Amino acid sequence: MMPFEEQYYIIHADVSLPGVVILMPDDTTAKRPYVSTELVSGKPLRFLNAFADEQDAAKILEQLRGVVFDGSSFAVREPIKEKLAVYDVAGMQYYRMTYLERSGVLHTDYWYAYFFEPRAFLDPNRSTFLIEADEDDEDDEAEVLKFAFDADAMQQEPEEARLMFKLTGVANSYIFVHERIVPLLGPDTAGGFRAFRASAFVEGMQHG
Repeated sequence: MMPFEEQYYIIHADVSLPGVVILMPDDTTAKRPYVSTELVSGKPLRFLNAFADEQDAAKILEQLRGVVFDGSSFAVREPIKEKLAVYDVAGMQYYRMTYLERSGVLHTDYWYAYFFEPRAFLDPNRSTFLIEADEDDEDDEAEVLKFAFDADAMQQEPEEARLMFKLTGVANSYIFVHERIVPLLGPDTAGGFRAFRASAFVEGMQHG
């Protein structure tokens, strides 16, 4: 069987794209526990562009793409969400959101995808660490230089349930997506993201 690190990609915002949008919650959404808790039906999450002031100063028009990131997860337009939602991925949820351009245009066709239940799929013996977690502090998180997965833990889960996930206990836990999912997000440049195969990824290369 192909190693799991060969089957998964890390997806990351491509901040080199002109006018890239990085999501920032408005004051109301910032008070909601949308990152770590499964939300019940309610008002949409509301986001702005974290790069708005910088782009205004440089007279750069924001370019809203099919996949948009914040510091924790990502959002997708409705057509992409419909493709992804056919899979029953464990520990994640799609939640309605709005995005307000700095021009005042309101977008209501996005869904925020977030992971309220990170998975224990990291193999600490084969991974390489920048900073190891303090074993005496249960809330301390490691910073990983190169990721390796626990094959036994992953094999216990049906593939569909782990098509997308984040890792528990890891400060730089990126979004890992199975190779089946990447094409559904659209071409990298159109989608606004970069995809790094997990087996080749080393912390820091997403900024290169």
